[in-house]
Amino acid sequence: MFKKGNLDHFFIVMKELVVCATESEIQPFVTKADLPSPLTIGTRYTLSRRHDLLICGVGLPISMATLSMSMKQAKTERILLVGFAGSFVKQYQVLDLVEVVQDAFGDLGIDDQGLFKPAHQSLMNWLPAGYPENGFINLDEYYQPQDWQDADLHFDYLPKVTGITVNMSSGSQDRINMMEQIWNPQTESMEGAGLWWLSIQTGIPFRQVRCISNRVETRNLANWRTAGCAERLSGWIKEYISGV
Repeated sequence: MFKKGNLDHFFIVMKELVVCATESEIQPFVTKADLPSPLTIGTRYTLSRRHDLLICGVGLPISMATLSMSMKQAKTERILLVGFAGSFVKQYQVLDLVEVVQDAFGDLGIDDQGLFKPAHQSLMNWLPAGYPENGFINLDEYYQPQDWQDADLHFDYLPKVTGITVNMSSGSQDRINMMEQIWNPQTESMEGAGLWWLSIQTGIPFRQVRCISNRVETRNLANWRTAGCAERLSGWIKEYISGV
């Protein structure tokens, strides 16, 4: 008879993959987990029997390619994306934790003589089936209770927000005004919609938790609270992994 501790040698263990763009966004967690810093983009690090960690790199192309390769290398049960975000609204302040439940490719589209037209208004004839007609990927359309029943309590108390994912972060008033006019978003990041779209195409459940590091405003890094944000996000990740 096999001992219980040896069963992993005979059965494929499906793991949840915790994904973050950079190590610095979760540095306190990396340190306490005694991981071999600096972490390498694209390498899966074991956190527990059920959890791996992946640093995917910044931005849509790099993060999507990194996650795609990682999913080919190991079986993935579900994906949890964590990281920083900027806030467009005063309702969500710096160091607040939020769950992004709607996300869009904010600057994917065309420039029509100075007028930006997002993809769902200008490129639908060339986009794949299933691309959202209003541009927003929505958690309600893909959430299945059985996929998250052991984890929902960790998300229940988080405010639910609408985000956009951009290739170029918004740092001028003209750009901010344009994004607000088109999308009316609450947060902005550089990976969310891309990794969510990839998870939809591969049938893997996905959720996204962000800590607000800054207001979306005329770019001023002096106003960013990255250290405090990393501490807050790291604490949530530790509680999540310990409880799931």
